[in-house]
Amino acid sequence: MPSPGMPNTRGTLHAINFSTITSDVVHAGSAVASRLGVNEGAARVAVHRLRKRVRDIYRQEISHTLANGADLDTELRQLAAALARK
Repeated sequence: MPSPGMPNTRGTLHAINFSTITSDVVHAGSAVASRLGVNEGAARVAVHRLRKRVRDIYRQEISHTLANGADLDTELRQLAAALARK
């Protein structure tokens, strides 16, 4: 359910693209806010919530690839290091 004053989730996702998720929220806030038609504070909150959701889904999906009891945080660090080398 969208927050009061925020467009529906689908519209929010279209306005907040991947580059926004990975960039500095402070600088992205005004661009997102204008696309969503909300103030910068609401846009920052939307980006923050989307980042958290992506992070949670990422952790969950990676955990499915591990044997029971495997250390998820270690796996995530190794994956991040491998991706950083590319």
